[in-house]
Amino acid sequence: TTVAACGSATAEDNCGAVTLGSSDISVPTCGGTETITRTWTGTDECGNFASCDQTVETVDTVAPTIAVDTTPILVVDTDCSGDEAVTLPTATAEDDCDGSITVTHDAPAMFPAGETTTVTYTATDTCGNAETQTVDVTVRYGADILVVAALHTVGSGSYPASSKQPLVGIEVCAYDKSEVGCPRVQCGGISHHYYSCIASTCDRVSCCTTDASGECVLDVPPGDFLIIADDPTGTILPDPLGATGGELVCGDFVRKFLQQIVKVDSKKVPGKTSRQTGSELLIIEPEFVVWDSTEQLYPFVFESVGDWGVTVTVTPPEGFIADYNALSEDVDNELEAVQFTITEVGSDLVPTGTTFRLRHNGRLRTVHSEVGIMLTPDYARARGFNVAELRGRGLIVKDVHEVRRATSGAENRFAPARRK
Repeated sequence: TTVAACGSATAEDNCGAVTLGSSDISVPTCGGTETITRTWTGTDECGNFASCDQTVETVDTVAPTIAVDTTPILVVDTDCSGDEAVTLPTATAEDDCDGSITVTHDAPAMFPAGETTTVTYTATDTCGNAETQTVDVTVRYGADILVVAALHTVGSGSYPASSKQPLVGIEVCAYDKSEVGCPRVQCGGISHHYYSCIASTCDRVSCCTTDASGECVLDVPPGDFLIIADDPTGTILPDPLGATGGELVCGDFVRKFLQQIVKVDSKKVPGKTSRQTGSELLIIEPEFVVWDSTEQLYPFVFESVGDWGVTVTVTPPEGFIADYNALSEDVDNELEAVQFTITEVGSDLVPTGTTFRLRHNGRLRTVHSEVGIMLTPDYARARGFNVAELRGRGLIVKDVHEVRRATSGAENRFAPARRK
Protein backbone atom coordinates (compact mmCIF):
# COMPACT_ATOMS: atom_id res chain seq x y z
CA THR A 1 0.00 0.00 0.00
CA THR A 2 3.03 2.33 -0.17
CA VAL A 3 3.35 5.22 -2.61
CA ALA A 4 6.17 3.37 -4.29
CA ALA A 5 3.87 0.39 -4.85
CA CYS A 6 0.73 2.28 -5.79
CA GLY A 7 2.16 5.24 -7.77
CA SER A 8 2.29 8.97 -7.13
CA ALA A 9 0.53 11.97 -8.61
CA THR A 10 2.06 14.51 -10.99
CA ALA A 11 1.42 18.24 -11.16
CA GLU A 12 2.23 21.17 -13.46
CA ASP A 13 2.01 24.93 -13.01
CA ASN A 14 2.40 27.71 -15.62
CA CYS A 15 4.47 29.91 -13.32
CA GLY A 16 6.97 27.57 -11.82
CA ALA A 17 7.64 24.52 -9.69
CA VAL A 18 4.95 22.57 -7.79
CA THR A 19 5.43 20.86 -4.48
CA LEU A 20 3.56 17.48 -4.15
CA GLY A 21 2.50 15.88 -0.92
CA SER A 22 0.03 13.19 0.24
CA SER A 23 -1.89 12.18 3.35
CA ASP A 24 -3.79 8.95 4.11
CA ILE A 25 -7.05 8.22 5.87
CA SER A 26 -7.46 4.44 6.51
CA VAL A 27 -10.79 2.73 7.23
CA PRO A 28 -10.58 -0.94 8.39
CA THR A 29 -12.81 -3.36 6.48
CA CYS A 30 -12.44 -7.07 7.42
CA GLY A 31 -9.77 -9.46 8.57
CA GLY A 32 -7.03 -6.84 8.69
CA THR A 33 -7.92 -5.41 5.29
CA GLU A 34 -8.54 -1.67 4.82
CA THR A 35 -9.60 1.05 2.41
CA ILE A 36 -7.11 3.92 2.17
CA THR A 37 -8.11 7.35 0.85
CA ARG A 38 -4.81 8.94 -0.23
CA THR A 39 -5.19 12.68 -0.85
CA TRP A 40 -2.54 14.25 -3.09
CA THR A 41 -1.95 18.02 -2.92
CA GLY A 42 0.10 20.11 -5.31
CA THR A 43 1.16 23.65 -4.14
CA ASP A 44 2.84 26.28 -6.36
CA GLU A 45 5.33 28.87 -5.24
CA CYS A 46 2.56 31.43 -4.63
CA GLY A 47 0.63 29.13 -2.30
CA ASN A 48 -2.04 28.14 -4.78
CA PHE A 49 -2.92 24.42 -4.51
CA ALA A 50 -5.05 21.69 -5.98
CA SER A 51 -5.83 18.21 -4.68
CA CYS A 52 -7.22 14.82 -5.81
CA ASP A 53 -7.93 11.52 -4.08
CA GLN A 54 -6.53 8.09 -4.81
CA THR A 55 -8.30 5.02 -3.35
CA VAL A 56 -6.26 1.98 -2.33
CA GLU A 57 -8.14 -1.11 -1.23
CA THR A 58 -6.73 -4.30 0.29
CA VAL A 59 -8.83 -7.46 -0.11
CA ASP A 60 -8.82 -11.00 1.31
CA THR A 61 -9.81 -13.71 -1.19
CA VAL A 62 -8.14 -16.68 0.50
CA ALA A 63 -10.33 -19.08 2.52
CA PRO A 64 -9.24 -20.50 5.88
CA THR A 65 -7.73 -23.99 6.06
CA ILE A 66 -9.58 -26.68 8.02
CA ALA A 67 -7.90 -29.57 9.83
CA VAL A 68 -10.28 -32.50 10.57
CA ASP A 69 -10.14 -36.29 10.34
CA THR A 70 -12.35 -37.12 7.35
CA THR A 71 -12.16 -40.91 7.77
CA PRO A 72 -15.69 -42.33 7.34
CA ILE A 73 -17.36 -43.20 10.63
CA LEU A 74 -19.25 -46.48 11.07
CA VAL A 75 -21.31 -47.21 14.17
CA VAL A 76 -24.02 -49.72 15.02
CA ASP A 77 -27.46 -48.99 16.41
CA THR A 78 -26.76 -51.40 19.25
CA ASP A 79 -30.09 -50.92 21.02
CA CYS A 80 -32.07 -50.95 17.74
CA SER A 81 -33.74 -47.65 18.65
CA GLY A 82 -33.62 -46.40 15.06
CA ASP A 83 -30.95 -43.76 15.60
CA GLU A 84 -27.65 -43.31 17.36
CA ALA A 85 -25.60 -40.53 18.93
CA VAL A 86 -22.17 -40.23 17.30
CA THR A 87 -19.03 -38.59 18.62
CA LEU A 88 -17.63 -36.49 15.80
CA PRO A 89 -14.00 -35.48 15.30
CA THR A 90 -12.97 -31.99 16.40
CA ALA A 91 -12.07 -29.58 13.63
CA THR A 92 -9.79 -26.53 13.76
CA ALA A 93 -9.19 -23.77 11.22
CA GLU A 94 -6.59 -21.09 10.61
CA ASP A 95 -6.70 -18.00 8.44
CA ASP A 96 -3.78 -15.81 7.31
CA CYS A 97 -5.72 -12.64 8.09
CA ASP A 98 -7.92 -13.65 11.03
CA GLY A 99 -5.79 -16.23 12.79
CA SER A 100 -7.83 -18.93 14.54
CA ILE A 101 -11.33 -19.45 13.07
CA THR A 102 -14.37 -21.09 14.66
CA VAL A 103 -15.61 -24.14 12.76
CA THR A 104 -19.30 -25.11 12.60
CA HIS A 105 -20.99 -28.27 11.30
CA ASP A 106 -24.51 -29.36 10.34
CA ALA A 107 -24.63 -32.72 12.14
CA PRO A 108 -27.98 -33.81 13.61
CA ALA A 109 -28.24 -34.58 17.29
CA MET A 110 -29.02 -38.23 16.45
CA PHE A 111 -28.04 -40.07 13.28
CA PRO A 112 -30.69 -42.29 11.63
CA ALA A 113 -29.99 -46.01 11.42
CA GLY A 114 -29.67 -47.62 8.03
CA GLU A 115 -28.38 -44.45 6.40
CA THR A 116 -25.17 -42.62 5.63
CA THR A 117 -25.29 -38.97 6.70
CA THR A 118 -22.75 -36.52 5.31
CA VAL A 119 -21.64 -33.99 7.93
CA THR A 120 -20.26 -30.73 6.51
CA TYR A 121 -17.75 -28.72 8.51
CA THR A 122 -17.51 -25.03 7.56
CA ALA A 123 -14.94 -22.36 8.46
CA THR A 124 -15.69 -18.78 7.35
CA ASP A 125 -13.39 -15.80 7.84
CA THR A 126 -14.61 -12.26 8.53
CA CYS A 127 -14.36 -11.40 4.84
CA GLY A 128 -16.82 -14.16 3.92
CA ASN A 129 -14.31 -16.63 2.49
CA ALA A 130 -15.33 -20.18 3.42
CA GLU A 131 -13.77 -23.62 3.32
CA THR A 132 -15.61 -26.92 3.92
CA GLN A 133 -14.71 -30.53 4.70
CA THR A 134 -17.09 -33.49 4.91
CA VAL A 135 -17.26 -36.64 7.00
CA ASP A 136 -19.60 -39.54 6.18
CA VAL A 137 -21.31 -41.12 9.18
CA THR A 138 -22.99 -44.51 8.64
CA VAL A 139 -25.20 -46.04 11.29
CA ARG A 140 -25.85 -49.73 10.72
CA TYR A 141 -29.02 -51.36 11.88
CA GLY A 142 -28.85 -53.81 14.77
CA ALA A 143 -29.10 -57.05 12.74
CA ASP A 144 -27.22 -58.53 9.79
CA ILE A 145 -27.95 -61.14 7.12
CA LEU A 146 -24.94 -62.73 5.48
CA VAL A 147 -25.99 -63.66 1.95
CA VAL A 148 -24.12 -66.51 0.25
CA ALA A 149 -24.91 -66.74 -3.48
CA ALA A 150 -23.71 -69.72 -5.52
CA LEU A 151 -24.21 -71.36 -8.89
CA HIS A 152 -24.32 -75.17 -9.04
CA THR A 153 -23.65 -76.83 -12.39
CA VAL A 154 -25.05 -80.35 -12.59
CA GLY A 155 -24.12 -82.91 -15.22
CA SER A 156 -26.10 -85.77 -16.71
CA GLY A 157 -27.26 -89.05 -15.23
CA SER A 158 -28.78 -90.11 -11.96
CA TYR A 159 -25.55 -89.45 -10.07
CA PRO A 160 -24.23 -86.46 -11.98
CA ALA A 161 -21.00 -84.62 -11.43
CA SER A 162 -21.57 -81.21 -9.94
CA SER A 163 -19.52 -78.10 -9.36
CA LYS A 164 -20.01 -74.90 -7.46
CA GLN A 165 -18.89 -71.33 -8.06
CA PRO A 166 -19.85 -68.00 -6.49
CA LEU A 167 -22.41 -65.72 -8.06
CA VAL A 168 -20.42 -62.50 -8.26
CA GLY A 169 -21.68 -58.95 -8.66
CA ILE A 170 -25.40 -59.56 -8.19
CA GLU A 171 -27.47 -57.07 -6.23
CA VAL A 172 -29.39 -58.54 -3.31
CA CYS A 173 -32.10 -56.62 -1.45
CA ALA A 174 -34.21 -57.19 1.65
CA TYR A 175 -37.94 -56.45 1.65
CA ASP A 176 -40.47 -56.19 4.47
CA LYS A 177 -42.10 -59.63 4.76
CA SER A 178 -44.64 -58.67 7.42
CA GLU A 179 -48.38 -59.04 6.91
CA VAL A 180 -48.70 -55.32 6.14
CA GLY A 181 -45.59 -55.15 3.95
CA CYS A 182 -45.62 -54.30 0.26
CA PRO A 183 -44.88 -57.87 -0.96
CA ARG A 184 -48.13 -59.20 0.47
CA VAL A 185 -50.30 -56.08 0.10
CA GLN A 186 -49.27 -54.86 -3.37
CA CYS A 187 -47.88 -57.98 -5.05
CA GLY A 188 -50.11 -60.60 -3.45
CA GLY A 189 -47.67 -62.92 -1.73
CA ILE A 190 -44.09 -63.88 -0.92
CA SER A 191 -43.54 -67.05 -2.99
CA HIS A 192 -41.33 -67.17 -6.08
CA HIS A 193 -44.35 -66.29 -8.25
CA TYR A 194 -44.19 -62.76 -6.83
CA TYR A 195 -40.45 -62.10 -6.73
CA SER A 196 -40.37 -60.03 -9.94
CA CYS A 197 -43.27 -57.86 -8.77
CA ILE A 198 -41.66 -57.34 -5.37
CA ALA A 199 -38.26 -56.43 -6.84
CA SER A 200 -39.77 -53.88 -9.23
CA THR A 201 -42.50 -52.46 -6.96
CA CYS A 202 -41.58 -52.56 -3.28
CA ASP A 203 -39.26 -50.35 -1.26
CA ARG A 204 -35.94 -51.90 -0.33
CA VAL A 205 -34.97 -52.04 3.31
CA SER A 206 -31.32 -52.71 2.51
CA CYS A 207 -29.22 -53.82 -0.47
CA CYS A 208 -25.74 -55.22 -1.05
CA THR A 209 -23.72 -56.58 -3.98
CA THR A 210 -22.00 -59.95 -3.81
CA ASP A 211 -18.20 -59.94 -3.80
CA ALA A 212 -15.71 -62.33 -5.40
CA SER A 213 -16.75 -64.98 -2.87
CA GLY A 214 -20.42 -64.57 -3.74
CA GLU A 215 -21.08 -63.00 -0.35
CA CYS A 216 -22.43 -59.72 0.97
CA VAL A 217 -24.06 -58.48 4.17
CA LEU A 218 -27.54 -56.99 4.39
CA ASP A 219 -27.83 -54.51 7.24
CA VAL A 220 -31.42 -54.62 8.53
CA PRO A 221 -33.45 -53.58 11.56
CA PRO A 222 -35.21 -56.21 13.65
CA GLY A 223 -38.07 -57.72 11.66
CA ASP A 224 -39.11 -60.34 9.14
CA PHE A 225 -37.58 -60.05 5.67
CA LEU A 226 -37.67 -61.54 2.21
CA ILE A 227 -34.33 -61.59 0.36
CA ILE A 228 -34.41 -61.30 -3.44
CA ALA A 229 -31.75 -61.05 -6.12
CA ASP A 230 -33.19 -59.98 -9.46
CA ASP A 231 -31.64 -59.41 -12.88
CA PRO A 232 -33.93 -57.27 -15.10
CA THR A 233 -31.88 -58.28 -18.17
CA GLY A 234 -32.53 -61.97 -17.56
CA THR A 235 -28.97 -62.87 -18.51
CA ILE A 236 -27.30 -63.94 -15.27
CA LEU A 237 -30.57 -64.66 -13.47
CA PRO A 238 -33.39 -65.61 -15.87
CA ASP A 239 -35.55 -65.83 -12.76
CA PRO A 240 -35.09 -64.02 -9.44
CA LEU A 241 -33.50 -65.89 -6.55
CA GLY A 242 -35.11 -65.59 -3.14
CA ALA A 243 -35.00 -66.73 0.46
CA THR A 244 -36.73 -65.81 3.67
CA GLY A 245 -34.63 -63.90 6.19
CA GLY A 246 -36.55 -65.09 9.22
CA GLU A 247 -37.69 -63.12 12.23
CA LEU A 248 -34.60 -61.21 13.32
CA VAL A 249 -34.17 -59.57 16.71
CA CYS A 250 -31.67 -56.93 17.75
CA GLY A 251 -28.10 -58.17 17.43
CA ASP A 252 -28.91 -61.19 15.24
CA PHE A 253 -26.45 -62.36 12.59
CA VAL A 254 -27.84 -65.03 10.26
CA ARG A 255 -26.64 -66.74 7.10
CA LYS A 256 -28.93 -67.19 4.10
CA PHE A 257 -28.34 -68.88 0.77
CA LEU A 258 -29.29 -67.87 -2.76
CA GLN A 259 -28.71 -70.77 -5.13
CA GLN A 260 -28.96 -71.18 -8.88
CA ILE A 261 -28.84 -74.58 -10.57
CA VAL A 262 -27.63 -75.04 -14.16
CA LYS A 263 -28.71 -78.35 -15.62
CA VAL A 264 -26.96 -80.32 -18.33
CA ASP A 265 -29.47 -78.95 -20.88
CA SER A 266 -28.22 -75.42 -19.99
CA LYS A 267 -31.43 -74.44 -18.27
CA LYS A 268 -30.93 -72.16 -15.28
CA VAL A 269 -33.40 -72.65 -12.46
CA PRO A 270 -33.55 -70.94 -9.07
CA GLY A 271 -32.73 -73.20 -6.17
CA LYS A 272 -33.92 -73.21 -2.60
CA THR A 273 -31.92 -74.37 0.38
CA SER A 274 -32.78 -76.40 3.44
CA ARG A 275 -30.08 -76.29 6.11
CA GLN A 276 -29.78 -79.18 8.51
CA THR A 277 -27.65 -78.91 11.61
CA GLY A 278 -25.73 -81.55 13.52
CA SER A 279 -22.63 -80.65 11.75
CA GLU A 280 -24.20 -79.14 8.61
CA LEU A 281 -25.98 -80.33 5.49
CA LEU A 282 -27.29 -78.02 2.77
CA ILE A 283 -30.03 -79.50 0.61
CA ILE A 284 -30.32 -77.51 -2.63
CA GLU A 285 -33.30 -78.28 -4.84
CA PRO A 286 -35.05 -76.42 -7.66
CA GLU A 287 -37.53 -73.75 -6.60
CA PHE A 288 -39.47 -74.85 -9.68
CA VAL A 289 -38.85 -76.62 -12.98
CA VAL A 290 -39.90 -75.05 -16.29
CA TRP A 291 -41.66 -77.51 -18.56
CA ASP A 292 -41.17 -76.97 -22.29
CA SER A 293 -41.20 -80.66 -23.26
CA THR A 294 -42.63 -83.87 -21.86
CA GLU A 295 -39.40 -84.82 -20.08
CA GLN A 296 -37.50 -82.76 -17.49
CA LEU A 297 -34.54 -83.15 -15.14
CA TYR A 298 -34.95 -82.69 -11.39
CA PRO A 299 -31.47 -82.24 -9.81
CA PHE A 300 -30.72 -82.20 -6.07
CA VAL A 301 -27.37 -81.00 -4.72
CA PHE A 302 -25.97 -81.76 -1.24
CA GLU A 303 -23.14 -79.92 0.49
CA SER A 304 -22.00 -81.18 3.86
CA VAL A 305 -19.78 -80.64 6.83
CA GLY A 306 -19.48 -84.11 8.34
CA ASP A 307 -20.74 -87.46 7.09
CA TRP A 308 -24.41 -87.60 6.04
CA GLY A 309 -26.42 -90.26 4.33
CA VAL A 310 -29.24 -88.96 2.11
CA THR A 311 -32.07 -90.82 0.38
CA VAL A 312 -34.28 -88.71 -1.87
CA THR A 313 -37.78 -89.74 -2.87
CA VAL A 314 -39.85 -87.77 -5.36
CA THR A 315 -43.62 -87.94 -5.56
CA PRO A 316 -44.69 -86.47 -8.89
CA PRO A 317 -48.30 -85.39 -9.34
CA GLU A 318 -50.78 -87.63 -11.08
CA GLY A 319 -49.88 -87.89 -14.74
CA PHE A 320 -46.11 -87.60 -14.19
CA ILE A 321 -43.69 -90.50 -13.69
CA ALA A 322 -40.10 -90.56 -12.42
CA ASP A 323 -37.30 -92.84 -13.58
CA TYR A 324 -36.52 -93.90 -9.98
CA ASN A 325 -38.50 -94.23 -6.80
CA ALA A 326 -35.52 -93.13 -4.76
CA LEU A 327 -31.86 -92.20 -5.08
CA SER A 328 -29.33 -92.42 -2.23
CA GLU A 329 -25.98 -90.74 -1.69
CA ASP A 330 -23.31 -90.54 1.00
CA VAL A 331 -22.07 -86.98 1.49
CA ASP A 332 -18.92 -86.62 3.56
CA ASN A 333 -17.46 -83.09 3.67
CA GLU A 334 -18.09 -82.72 -0.03
CA LEU A 335 -20.49 -81.75 -2.80
CA GLU A 336 -22.68 -84.49 -4.26
CA ALA A 337 -25.79 -84.59 -6.46
CA VAL A 338 -28.56 -86.92 -7.56
CA GLN A 339 -30.95 -86.35 -10.45
CA PHE A 340 -34.33 -87.68 -11.49
CA THR A 341 -35.86 -87.64 -14.95
CA ILE A 342 -39.59 -87.00 -14.79
CA THR A 343 -41.89 -87.51 -17.77
CA GLU A 344 -45.35 -86.03 -18.22
CA VAL A 345 -48.04 -88.39 -19.38
CA GLY A 346 -50.98 -86.47 -17.89
CA SER A 347 -51.93 -82.98 -16.87
CA ASP A 348 -52.11 -82.50 -13.10
CA LEU A 349 -50.15 -79.25 -12.68
CA VAL A 350 -49.25 -79.32 -9.00
CA PRO A 351 -45.82 -79.29 -7.31
CA THR A 352 -43.74 -82.45 -7.04
CA GLY A 353 -43.40 -83.58 -3.47
CA THR A 354 -39.90 -84.39 -2.22
CA THR A 355 -38.84 -86.39 0.83
CA PHE A 356 -35.27 -86.43 2.17
CA ARG A 357 -34.43 -89.21 4.61
CA LEU A 358 -31.22 -88.23 6.37
CA ARG A 359 -28.77 -90.25 8.43
CA HIS A 360 -26.19 -88.50 10.57
CA ASN A 361 -24.31 -89.66 13.69
CA GLY A 362 -26.56 -92.70 13.99
CA ARG A 363 -29.74 -90.63 13.97
CA LEU A 364 -32.45 -90.46 11.33
CA ARG A 365 -34.55 -87.49 10.33
CA THR A 366 -36.99 -86.74 7.51
CA VAL A 367 -37.42 -83.48 5.62
CA HIS A 368 -40.40 -82.81 3.35
CA SER A 369 -40.42 -80.23 0.59
CA GLU A 370 -41.68 -79.68 -2.94
CA VAL A 371 -40.52 -78.52 -6.35
CA GLY A 372 -42.86 -76.14 -8.14
CA ILE A 373 -43.89 -76.33 -11.77
CA MET A 374 -44.05 -73.70 -14.49
CA LEU A 375 -44.75 -73.98 -18.22
CA THR A 376 -43.73 -72.07 -21.30
CA PRO A 377 -46.69 -70.58 -23.20
CA ASP A 378 -46.01 -72.76 -26.26
CA TYR A 379 -45.87 -75.95 -24.23
CA ALA A 380 -49.04 -75.05 -22.34
CA ARG A 381 -50.89 -74.49 -25.62
CA ALA A 382 -49.53 -77.74 -27.07
CA ARG A 383 -50.90 -79.60 -24.05
CA GLY A 384 -54.30 -77.95 -24.41
CA PHE A 385 -54.10 -75.66 -21.37
CA ASN A 386 -55.61 -72.19 -21.13
CA VAL A 387 -52.51 -69.97 -21.06
CA ALA A 388 -54.33 -66.95 -19.63
CA GLU A 389 -55.73 -69.04 -16.78
CA LEU A 390 -52.34 -70.57 -15.99
CA ARG A 391 -50.68 -67.15 -16.14
CA GLY A 392 -53.18 -65.94 -13.56
CA ARG A 393 -52.11 -68.83 -11.34
CA GLY A 394 -48.45 -67.88 -11.79
CA LEU A 395 -47.66 -71.07 -13.73
CA ILE A 396 -46.52 -69.49 -17.01
CA VAL A 397 -42.86 -68.55 -17.22
CA LYS A 398 -41.86 -64.99 -18.15
CA ASP A 399 -41.57 -64.28 -21.87
CA VAL A 400 -37.86 -63.44 -21.46
CA HIS A 401 -37.17 -66.90 -20.04
CA GLU A 402 -35.01 -68.92 -22.47
CA VAL A 403 -35.43 -72.66 -22.26
CA ARG A 404 -33.98 -75.54 -24.24
CA ARG A 405 -35.33 -78.95 -24.88
CA ALA A 406 -34.07 -81.65 -22.52
CA THR A 407 -32.02 -84.37 -24.21
CA SER A 408 -31.56 -86.97 -21.47
CA GLY A 409 -33.65 -90.10 -21.68
CA ALA A 410 -35.42 -92.06 -18.99
CA GLU A 411 -34.00 -95.41 -17.93
CA ASN A 412 -34.82 -98.11 -15.41
CA ARG A 413 -38.16 -96.52 -14.65
CA PHE A 414 -39.24 -97.02 -11.04
CA ALA A 415 -36.18 -99.14 -10.24
CA PRO A 416 -34.64 -98.12 -6.90
CA ALA A 417 -31.03 -97.00 -7.13
CA ARG A 418 -28.38 -96.69 -4.47
CA ARG A 419 -24.83 -95.42 -4.66
CA LYS A 420 -22.23 -96.34 -2.08
